[in-house]
Amino acid sequence: MFEEFSPVTKEEWKQQVKRDLKTGGYDSIVWETPDGFRQEPWYSPSDSLPDDSASYRPQSSNSWKIGIEIDVRHPDEASVN
Repeated sequence: MFEEFSPVTKEEWKQQVKRDLKTGGYDSIVWETPDGFRQEPWYSPSDSLPDDSASYRPQSSNSWKIGIEIDVRHPDEASVN
């Protein structure tokens, strides 16, 4: 299916969005997370993370252990429902 479409650069895509949106412009479809991260509506392989950002890719040296200890005598007491 993808062979039917020619590649589009991010700048070409942004320009088309600007033409298609009737109000608000491109920034009206960019949002920010509660902790301040700007979220674009589209990312491409040419986008890169800043050098000081966290990577979403697991590292082989990752030794994190994430969990929570629930100290109860009966399973019903541990339910959060």
